This record gives sequence, structure tokens and C-alpha cells, in this order.
Amino acid sequence: MLLFNGNTHFFLGAIFDESAKKDDEVFRTAVGDLNQNEEILQTEKITFSVTFVDGNNPFQAVQEGKFHCLFLLFNLNSNEMSLTKGHPK
Repeated sequence: MLLFNGNTHFFLGAIFDESAKKDDEVFRTAVGDLNQNEEILQTEKITFSVTFVDGNNPFQAVQEGKFHCLFLLFNLNSNEMSLTKGHPK
């Protein structure tokens, strides 16, 4: 999930299986590296949220994604932010 508000601030959200602790570390490191690289993000900053779900419940990730999407839209609506859906790889 990626949000852009015109003020060059980005928000990313990631949902991982509980057993994917290493993926969480890689994600956090990647975001940190992007924030420190002024050639890529000169004045922009990325913040993020990580949620872990039970790998035995395939619907939990969908529920978490919907909840976070609705929560963000509700809270950011007054700031005129737009939502762009992305597909994590």
C-alpha cells in the first residue's frame, strides 16, 4: 500500500506471514536505505507499517489489508491524500 499526499511523504504497509521474520528485516532495511539515499529521495521520506498474520489463515491478510486501508483513508481524508494500490513482490 502506498500513499502520496503531494507533500513528498510516502507511507508503505507490509503484511507478512508470522514465520517471515527475515522478510520483515529485509523490508525495514530496504526502506531505511531508501530514506538515506539522497540521490533517490532528495526531500521525500518513507514511513511504514508492518503487520504479521497467521499463515494458516489465508483470509487474515485480506482482512488486515482492508482494515488498514480503510483506517488510513478515514484518517487521511481531511488531508486530501490519494491511495494507490500496489502489489508487493
